[in-house]
Order: sequence, then structure tokens, then C-alpha cells
Amino acid sequence: MKLTDGSVANKVLSMNPLALISAFLAIATLLLAVYILHLDPKNLVHRLFFVMMILYSCWEFIYIGMQSTGDKQLFVLLYKMTTPALVFIPMTLHIIMLMVKMSRKIMAPILSAIYAAYVFFLYQNFNLNLINRDFTRVDGYWHFVRTDPGYVTVLYMIVYGLIILLCISLIINWHLKTGLTREKKQARILLLSLALLFVFTFIDYVIFFFTKNDLGIFAHYVCIWPVGIGVSIIRYRFLSVPPGLYSYEIFDNIGESVFVLDHDSEILFANSSARKTMAACAASPGRGGFDAGFGRVPEIAESMLQGEADSLLETLIMMNPDGSQSPYDARFTVINDRYDDRVGVLVIAQQMKGMKDFAAGYNITDRELDVIQCAAAGLSSREIADTLNISERTIQAHLAHIYNKLDVKNRVELINIFKGYSRLESP
Repeated sequence: MKLTDGSVANKVLSMNPLALISAFLAIATLLLAVYILHLDPKNLVHRLFFVMMILYSCWEFIYIGMQSTGDKQLFVLLYKMTTPALVFIPMTLHIIMLMVKMSRKIMAPILSAIYAAYVFFLYQNFNLNLINRDFTRVDGYWHFVRTDPGYVTVLYMIVYGLIILLCISLIINWHLKTGLTREKKQARILLLSLALLFVFTFIDYVIFFFTKNDLGIFAHYVCIWPVGIGVSIIRYRFLSVPPGLYSYEIFDNIGESVFVLDHDSEILFANSSARKTMAACAASPGRGGFDAGFGRVPEIAESMLQGEADSLLETLIMMNPDGSQSPYDARFTVINDRYDDRVGVLVIAQQMKGMKDFAAGYNITDRELDVIQCAAAGLSSREIADTLNISERTIQAHLAHIYNKLDVKNRVELINIFKGYSRLESP
């Protein structure tokens, strides 16, 4: 028989209110999960959040069937099917640890122990002897009959409480230590969502204590905590420089090496020229890593993020795409977000031009040119010797010959001539 619009509406209105709440939460959290994954599919926090919310959404979808059926056997079967969704609780701790950048050496044993404990709890709950031992239907609502607090139930509550306390302590410590306004706001949202979860949990237990009546609404109000994480991700974007601060299309097609470092001096973006240098560095025997290819870039970027300067122009010895080394003029510019936090550093490095003309004009040998380039990059005599694999005494002899050829008295005058010439010859 075909239903009219009115009859459909009446059926919806006549549904169990708890089932309607489950339907709303299931759809809302599913959309939230998909949206956040869409923001940055490569971000580990976003991927974990997506899995966590999918588990929660499945829990709520199954709960719709639980509250809609009058068959106890079917109800119990559906209840068992919700058991895997409980894994989303330790996943929240996993996400918080990533947010606050906890050491992987510390994270690994803690998370391994907690996930292992939850595997045990899931097995216990699947056999209906962890939290609820029976279910009764009264006036169209299913009531959960809680188990007596045996050792497994007590252990479960201890682990659950430990997860919440760990999250709170990590967030508070993060709030106190971070110098970024954006991260402080993230921490406040998370603490607020945890506080609301505690309030709802307390009210739930008070009602149960006086009425001995449990409608199983934990599945509904526990979403406050993961939704708080979701709001923080959307509003403040964990672990990322806000979009729009750099353009892949523009920077990827210019000759200079361009890269963006985040607050932890990790590379967020490198254009094609910078990527070629990184590839040459990785392929060079005895070398490897960002520092080997780009000299003191991470050190300078870190000092700028700590507030020492907003913009700098430095001469650095950096690797060329062919594996050789040359002096580069590198401009460093701090990136600020809308909260005026220093969230990254933009580096544009251009290889100095006119080296052959410079050498020819002053009768500089190739080895002497290597020494000058290293000196211009700020290396000491010992560091130049280590770079060129010759003795420090030989470096001093080269410098003496260079001073004589250029008619200068010290390294400062030498570097000034070298930099001035290189920039005059640059296009």
C-alpha cells in the first residue's frame, strides 16, 4: 500500500525518540568524518579521526535498530554488533598524543597497552558480562540491567578513566607550553568538550543511582568528546599552516629553490627545484637528509620562529641538483596566521651567479673559490677544512693567498667583495 506524506510523517513522529536521536547523530558524525578527511586526506590526525567517527556512526546506526525492535533476541544480537565501536575511545587518546607531538617512543608502549586492554574488554562485552548482563523492555523502551561491579568491570572503568585523565593532562600541559594562540584555542575547545562529557556522565550515574534505570544513553552523550576534536580540526586546523599562505602553482614553476617549513622545521612544501636538490642529497654517498642539502636552513628557521627576526637574507652553502655545492642567497620570511602566530618560514634560495667571471677577474683558482664560498656561508676555518677534506693549515694558506689577490685585510672585507660581485652579476 502506498503511504501518503502525512502517514510517513506520522510514522517518523511515532518512532522511539532515542532512535531518532541515534539517526541524527549517526548522519551528523558520518558527514563530519567525511568532511574532515576531505580537508587533508594525507594528515594522520584526519585519517584517525575519520576511522574513529565511522566507528561511532556505525554504533548509532545499529542503535536505531536496537530501539526499534521489540524482539529481545534481535536486540541482544544488535547489541553485540556495537561492541567494536568502543575502540573509538582509545583512538581519541591516540589523536591527542599526535596533536601535542608526543614522542613516538613514549606513545608506542602506552597505546599498545591500552589497545590490548580494549581487545580484552571487547571480548568480555561481546559475551555480555562486562557492563550489561540483561535487557528488559518497559513501555516501549529497552532498559539496560548493569552487571555487578566485578573485577573486569572495575578494570574497564579504571582504563576508561585513565584515558580521560591522560587526555586532560596532555591538553593542559600543551596549553601551558605552547606559544601559539591557535593551539591555545584548540586546547580550550578540547577541555570544554571533556568537561561536558564529565557533566553528562555524572548526571547519568546520579539518575541511575536513584532510579536504578539505565536507558543506554551513554552512546549518545559520549559523542561530545570526539565532536569537540572535530570542531577543533575544522576551526583551527591541527598540524598545518593555514591554506592560502603559499601557492603550489606559482612556486613550482620558478627557478629558485622554494620551500616552506612549519613550526617544527618540517618541510610542508618544496617546489620542483628544491625537490631536485633533496633528491640529489639523498642519492649522494655519505649524505642524506634535509640538513645536508640545505645547510643551516633549519637552524635559521627555528631561530626566526622563536622571534629573533621576521625576515633575513643569508648566504649559505647548499647542494645543487647535480650534487655539487655552491653559495646561495637565501631569503627567509616568517609566515604568520590570522592569530599572528609564527606558524612557518618561507625560504627562497637563489644560486649566486658570475662565479667564473669573479674567479677570472681576480685570478682565483678553483680550490680558492671553494674556500671563498665556504667563508661567505659563515663557516669557520675548521668547518671549511672538514667540508673540503683538507687540513686547517692549508685553509689558512689559501686565505692568505686570497687576501693578497683581492687586496683585503680580513674575512669580512673578503665576503663583502664576494657578495657584492655576485649580486651585481645576478640577472
